[in-house]
Formats: sequence, structure tokens, C-alpha cells
Amino acid sequence: MLVAGRHFSEEIIERIGKTVRKSAELTRCGLSRLVCDWLDWKGADGRAKESSCRAALLKLERRGVIELPPARPVSFEAREAREAEPVWLQLRTTLSKLSGIKLLVVNGDKALSRLWRAMMKAHHPLGDGPLCGAQLRYLIVSDQGYLGGMSFSSAAWRLAERDKWIGWSEATRAARLSKIVLQSRFLVLPSVVVPHLASHVLSLAMKQLGKDWLVRYGEKPALVETFVDGERYKGTCYRARSVQETGRRFAEMQSCAAHHMGQRLLVDMIVHHVTNVSIDEFVADDVRRLGKPPSAGDHRVSERRKSSSQRALGRSADSFY
Repeated sequence: MLVAGRHFSEEIIERIGKTVRKSAELTRCGLSRLVCDWLDWKGADGRAKESSCRAALLKLERRGVIELPPARPVSFEAREAREAEPVWLQLRTTLSKLSGIKLLVVNGDKALSRLWRAMMKAHHPLGDGPLCGAQLRYLIVSDQGYLGGMSFSSAAWRLAERDKWIGWSEATRAARLSKIVLQSRFLVLPSVVVPHLASHVLSLAMKQLGKDWLVRYGEKPALVETFVDGERYKGTCYRARSVQETGRRFAEMQSCAAHHMGQRLLVDMIVHHVTNVSIDEFVADDVRRLGKPPSAGDHRVSERRKSSSQRALGRSADSFY
């Protein structure tokens, strides 16, 4: 049985059932670690693909193939007193007068992570998450202060326009999907009014993302994709970079994203609005190689979750591109 690009044999399914029945203390996370070990399910960085495995196991349970350990109760109460919202930078100037503009990697830094999440919760229509699969988060900073933030995460499992544009088969897409990443958040604070800032920051991101992703995940991306609600926003900063617009599609809401949206109106907007699909090229040769059939050595299959309109773009054309 093929689930999330991974074959689950009858032997593995039987082994999962026996393990769950035998151990009353086994958690779903613990089971996913075991299954990753049994299947040698690892990413390019050598780490177990636990998140993808848990998603696959959940699909198997929903199909009635296996029974998972009971889910642990989750409390949504605050663990500590809520911190005061940061005072966001108020700035109206020109790009030439800004100095020290750079991207700070948020992952692994608790203080920066809290700031990034507070910023997205306060100013981004999709909030701070969830971001599915592999991900990198950045804060946009200058000598004047924090200007905004962005994130990149696992690419959509299937996109008709993108897949047709690349020209790959099912097997090739499964083998090479990890070479594509999604810009899942891009925010310039609404209180920061600087013409051409978004285009400048996007250019910085395209230069920096490749090496940062390589360090964290052991693989350098060939493409970056994103989604822009073409009925409401022009995507000016992407057009300034002359990105390749591959077509228009109806966005589909992934269940994990819908669960965390909180606002039904936003979910309806994402589900029903036509969305532009734009792709930014990293290296032309890499892009052409994406469509070639996988070689014998290209045996790793990407188990990216099917993802979609969690990535619709923005609240305000001045603050989100």
C-alpha cells in the first residue's frame, strides 16, 4: 500500500499492529520513530522523517488499516502569563535611507521565535502556523529595527500548473519534490512604509535561502514557489523579480491548516478564490534537471504532505506581498 510516497507492506502493517497491541505506553511519536527505523525513512540530512511518518500513519488509521495509540490530550491554556505585545517599529522612509538590512534565521532561537510568532499573529492573516514539513523562518531586520518576517516550508505535493511547467512524471515528482520549497509567509509590518523594500528583501532571501536550507536539511533547493490571491493583490514584489507565473488554480484547503485557521471567513476565501501560482528560479540548470527521469541513484522519495492554500497571501497590499 502506497501512502505519502512510501510503500507499507503487509509485513510492516502487521508489525505496527502487534507493536501497538503489545505496548500500552507507546505514543504516536514513539511509533513514528520505530516505523521510520523499520523503513529507513530519512531525509537528505539523515534525520528520520517523523512528521511525514505520523501523517502517513494517520491516513492508514482513517482507512481502517491500522489502529494507532490513543492521542494524548492537548491543553490550549497558556503555560505562562502572556507577554506584552512588542512595540512594532513605526517607519516611513526610502530604501536608500535604510541601513543594515538582513535576514535573521529564527529556527533554534527562542527569543527570535517568540518575536516572529507575535509578529505573525498580530499582522498576518494566517497567523504563525502551522507550517507543514521542513521549514525555515526569518526576521527582516535593519539598523532601525525589525521590519517584518517570512518563512519557507515544504512544497505542495501536487500542483497541476507547476508540474506541467516542469514536465515531470509521477515518479520524477516524488523523487525530486524536496528540491522545491514554498514561501509560506511574507510580511512587511504595516507600520513600515518603504517603497521597494519587499522586492529588495525577496532578492536577499533568494540569495540566502539556498545555503541556509542546505545547512539545515542537507539539500539545496532548485525552485521556490508561492501563492498570491490574484483577485485581491498584484504581487508587485514578485513581478519586480520577473518570476515565472505558471498559471491559475483553485486553492484547496488542507485539513491541518483549516483546523488552525480560527476564522471561517478566511477559510472560505482560501478555498474559493482563484490563486496565481508563481515560481522563482534558483538555477536554470537545476530547474531543467527536475523534469528528467530519476536515475538509479536517485532513490530517495520525498514524503511531503499535500499542502495548498495554507499559503494564500495577505491582509493588506501594503504589508503583505
